[in-house]
Amino acid sequence: SCPGSSLSAQILQNYYQVLINKMDLGKTSIRSARLAMKPASALMLLVSQSRLDLPTMWHVKYYLFKSPGQASAIVGFLNFLNKNYDTNLDTSWVLDEKITEKSNMKKLEKQLLAIMKAPEENFNELDLPEKTVINHKRYKIVE
Repeated sequence: SCPGSSLSAQILQNYYQVLINKMDLGKTSIRSARLAMKPASALMLLVSQSRLDLPTMWHVKYYLFKSPGQASAIVGFLNFLNKNYDTNLDTSWVLDEKITEKSNMKKLEKQLLAIMKAPEENFNELDLPEKTVINHKRYKIVE
């Protein structure tokens, strides 16, 4: 729950009830409902920390920048907000492959930097992601 904002808590409770109703109708599993609540509660916590009642696109983009793997999981919650709270949050860009590709590239860059900083500790060629080889043209090797 989100401390300090009863509206945030009420929104999450309402979303939870929607998910429970979907489960009762056999339209979703308990696992899917649980996975849907995680980004919803994290986003509403971010909103409550900013002293606003409802999320803006800034909140959504910031959350997805910090947690890019939650993009598909948060779309249902954004649709719920749009339908029930007139938030008018644009979800068309959320699942854009370029955003996913960009976050994947950031992860790969971090892995490569870790290997380069301490190759004897981190290097195991079997652990290198396939995309490292595919995207090697993006990196300039300097000797």
